[in-house]
Amino acid sequence: MQYSISFDEKTSTFKYTTKGRFNARVDESALSALVSHPHWKKDCKILVNHSKTSTNRLTFKDISQVAALGAKYFAKQPPSAIAILVEGAEANGLATCWEAVFSGLSSPKAGVFTNLHLAEKFLLDTK
Repeated sequence: MQYSISFDEKTSTFKYTTKGRFNARVDESALSALVSHPHWKKDCKILVNHSKTSTNRLTFKDISQVAALGAKYFAKQPPSAIAILVEGAEANGLATCWEAVFSGLSSPKAGVFTNLHLAEKFLLDTK
């Protein structure tokens, strides 16, 4: 899996975009890069775009481990909201599982979307 991270100063939103086959080790590397980014601060927002990422081999256990990693990395300075953009019913189901597990471990609002406009609106509407 390849990833890129960018930051929009106007909206205080990080954009974490992936492509290829999902890989938890790469995701952990990206989380580390996010929280060590010079613009990272409490209450920023994150748009995770996994719409070009294959997740068809992930299990609930995999998703739970990824959610726990996110909660661990965001413990000191949590974002205010995370929107996950996915494509397809299977990816949506996995991301919804992530949202349920993550919400039990961490405080940021999290939402799963199949539409970029709705994901961006969710982040803009979150205080």
